[in-house]
Amino acid sequence: MKRILVSLTVIFCLCMVANAQQRYTWKQYGLSFSVPTNFKVLENTAESFEAENNNIHLAIEVIDYDGIDPEDLGTALGTMAVELKMKNSEIGELALTTLEGAFIEGEIDGVNVCLVLLCDTESNIALLSSITYADGFEQQATNIVNSFSIK
Repeated sequence: MKRILVSLTVIFCLCMVANAQQRYTWKQYGLSFSVPTNFKVLENTAESFEAENNNIHLAIEVIDYDGIDPEDLGTALGTMAVELKMKNSEIGELALTTLEGAFIEGEIDGVNVCLVLLCDTESNIALLSSITYADGFEQQATNIVNSFSIK
């Protein structure tokens, strides 16, 4: 019985470490989001942000706001998914407090991808995020998607 409790404690601790998140803010736009603690920033400019670990890659770029209607974000993502030949896709709206947003998940060339289109109507900023992730890391990718906010 003691061995079982020790084993369960070790497994619980490993799961907590594997899912540990840190808050990051892309200062140019005040865009805040949570990423795994072992993320390494690859690029951080006024136009784009990129970071990754061994299982997840996050890229965010500013896109032209003109012509983007917050109510049509899902349609715009659907069009993008068709152009990228995304398979097994599922689209949804994001329930974020400070941003309008939509996401689509699927596979592109056998790679798990989540595309996110974010729109801040107050500052006229639109952002496109791409999150690629290894099998078994969908929940961590989803956690990133649901953590976006503008400060």
